[in-house]
Amino acid sequence: MLTCFCFVTGLWRYCLCVVRIIVHQSVFGHTRGEEFLSLFLKIPKSKIMLSCRHMMTLLVCCSYCSSSSLDSFLVSEEEEYVSRAVTMENGERILGRSYIGENYEPLTSSERNYDSFEFFQEILEVTGNTKLKRIAVALRNRLGHHNTIWGTKVPNRDGGVVEFELYWAIDGDSTFVPVPTEVASTLRPWVDMNSSGCDLNMLDDLVRNDALSMFSIDIDATLLETGRVNKINVYLEYPNGAAYFRSKAFECSLDRFELSNVYTGFEIAEDAVVNAHAKSSVHYPYNALKSYADCILRRPDLSSNFISSVYPLRPLMICHASKSFPSRDGMYFSGIDVDQLHFFLSRGSHGACSSRIVSGVSLSPDLRNSCIEDKNPADSLLLCESNSSSSTNSVLRLEHLTWHWPKTLLHRIDSLRDRLKGLRFDVGFDYAITPGSNHRRVSFLKSAFYGSF
Repeated sequence: MLTCFCFVTGLWRYCLCVVRIIVHQSVFGHTRGEEFLSLFLKIPKSKIMLSCRHMMTLLVCCSYCSSSSLDSFLVSEEEEYVSRAVTMENGERILGRSYIGENYEPLTSSERNYDSFEFFQEILEVTGNTKLKRIAVALRNRLGHHNTIWGTKVPNRDGGVVEFELYWAIDGDSTFVPVPTEVASTLRPWVDMNSSGCDLNMLDDLVRNDALSMFSIDIDATLLETGRVNKINVYLEYPNGAAYFRSKAFECSLDRFELSNVYTGFEIAEDAVVNAHAKSSVHYPYNALKSYADCILRRPDLSSNFISSVYPLRPLMICHASKSFPSRDGMYFSGIDVDQLHFFLSRGSHGACSSRIVSGVSLSPDLRNSCIEDKNPADSLLLCESNSSSSTNSVLRLEHLTWHWPKTLLHRIDSLRDRLKGLRFDVGFDYAITPGSNHRRVSFLKSAFYGSF
């Protein structure tokens, strides 16, 4: 009897491994489990499937005998990845990908490192978004690790609600090519991509013809409640020229396929070209001080080593975007570390510019005396935009020092610094010329950061 019990116990553990491979893969639309076992055991796949059915029968019988449900032994979707800090793909160890789907190698080798998916789980926990967590797990299971890019965004105003966007890059480093109809099938229990009216079969054809570089959907409270998609964002490539990448984004819905944004990305060595590109826009503050424009748009805390001991990293790429012609522009910085991410999110639109400008580092001698310090200690940081000594033009106000991210999220990121040391992050913001400022001031409309799962 004891021998029989040990045999059944050992067989139970073996069967569980097989069932987890077959059942888990099959539920989410993969056949790689059967193919793997067929190659590994050198048994035809048809016999593998027959054997699995016999194993399942045995498992069910054993579960009744032991008075334990089979479900208690099968790992749930959420538990499956909760402690998976290291992702292996084609022999390369990665923790995440950039917003255009390129691999980010770990900055540190600690086994305590979170990957970008685990970080996203933390964000969803703070924001209370359990439905999106289930969506992320389903997509990760169906499409593979880090083949979905996530964006987390907040409008730059009081009471702004955190929103999300999910992207699928066609031209990234993954060998897997996401197809819109497959993504739609995976999302169907929660989101109906067909409700956008965009022809998904047409998008599939664009993927097959190598014309589509990316597609995405916006995730807000309304979508999560109704499941309906207003539009699908479609990114088409066009000639790069001197740029690292260029993409035109279109809004695809029932009655329109309309150009909305144009993105041009450059490697960090070409930051002067990025600056020239930004200056060509109607949203460049060309009547402001050069130091002001350089600091708030080129963000030296992200893109340079002006304080090398504090900011040792430089982003791998900077991207300028012209958005929703001609309402706004955008700037994106890729490859920063967790300390830079926390600094960016917590310091607001003017970031390190406050300390640089108030110390006079960026101001020419003939302009330093034109800066007027506000008597309120809370508003004692300076922003010199012109030769005028008017305090309305010279004071860096409190609204410049926050993006309106939830404090709970900032605290969570701060508490997770050690676990996030291996990750690189991408960040961005939207901006436009402040009405009535005569191109001396920029208003910031939104900020965002990105990862993958």
